[in-house]
Amino acid sequence: MALLVENAYVLLAGSAQQRSNMCEVLLAVAWICGEYSQHVRNQRGVLESMLKTKPSAMPGHILSVHVQNIGKLYCSLMSQAEDEDDWDQIDSLDNLMLSKLPQFKFSEHLEAQKRACNLMTIIRIIESHHRQRQKMGAELQKLYDGELIPVATKAQQKVPVPEEKIYGRWNQYTAIMGVPCMEPAEFRKMKMAQKTP
Repeated sequence: MALLVENAYVLLAGSAQQRSNMCEVLLAVAWICGEYSQHVRNQRGVLESMLKTKPSAMPGHILSVHVQNIGKLYCSLMSQAEDEDDWDQIDSLDNLMLSKLPQFKFSEHLEAQKRACNLMTIIRIIESHHRQRQKMGAELQKLYDGELIPVATKAQQKVPVPEEKIYGRWNQYTAIMGVPCMEPAEFRKMKMAQKTP
């Protein structure tokens, strides 16, 4: 499995159809390497190979899985280094992640961007604790423990509609950000005006 990740650039060369099929294989390989990282022989090499991946070469759903499993490999390597009190290895690992992960933040796929930004933020927090020689492996491992359960399709209907005041706060925020917006009442009037002939 690790060989496939390390040689992904070879697999992604070729026609669009071949690349599409290989991307699906790389999705499975990345997931297996992240989920069962304790069984990967060269974790550092696999992590470095995954960080070398060009975001533009993969579809968004595969890139998202890729980024998620980069985090799992980082967690595994960091926990091992903390158990051995190898602070040079920990610093090297933090620097590797902070130098290579930003390329994923600029992906055109929103889910991959979101995961990369979240992972970058987590790593920055962990790195600040590492500078003070605090171990964070157990805390980070909690993020990846357990099974993710899909959200029900009708879950959004169960979320209560916020009060008008909250919309007002959002409008102030979006006005600061330069995004035009309307109050919900204004928006409803505009929609009603469009419906009437």
